[in-house]
Amino acid sequence: MKTVIIVGTLLCCTSLCAQSAELSEVQKEKYLRVCEAVQQNSRIKLHVALRDLGTNMKQAEKNIQCNGQSPMTFAATSNSSVVSQYIARRMPEPSEGMMAQVEDDK
Repeated sequence: MKTVIIVGTLLCCTSLCAQSAELSEVQKEKYLRVCEAVQQNSRIKLHVALRDLGTNMKQAEKNIQCNGQSPMTFAATSNSSVVSQYIARRMPEPSEGMMAQVEDDK
């Protein structure tokens, strides 16, 4: 099961970064470590993986997919509560306009 998840994650990461010609094996491994950290519910491993990639959580949430999902969604579906909370704290606050729009839809 872990092999299928890892292979699926690797395929998602490579398709996500299609704008670059080819990812090196090192880059593929770095993207894979982000998804593995989320799945393992390890906040420290996630922090280290993001640092190694040279990115922050906001950019990772936009640009990385784990099994076709954003890291936040993947954490939620993997029952990774510690990492879900970690990601949520590092995401920007919604703007006032978005809050008003959400309230109007009710």
